[in-house]
Amino acid sequence: MKTYPVMLPRHGGEDVEIASIAETADGRCTILRNHIQTDNKVEALEIIRQRWPQAYIGESARVLD
Repeated sequence: MKTYPVMLPRHGGEDVEIASIAETADGRCTILRNHIQTDNKVEALEIIRQRWPQAYIGESARVLD
């Protein structure tokens, strides 16, 4: 399993919450902060971008985006 760092803004915008994307060998991903499961990393990144537009996504997660 691979994990990728993600920093999600909290309400108010100044604080952040650390989360991560866990990718299994078959390519499925789970956003660990709230257990959202997706079929692949691109889909997980899209969900993060839609729900948390100000999120910081670590470069290692974006490599295959």
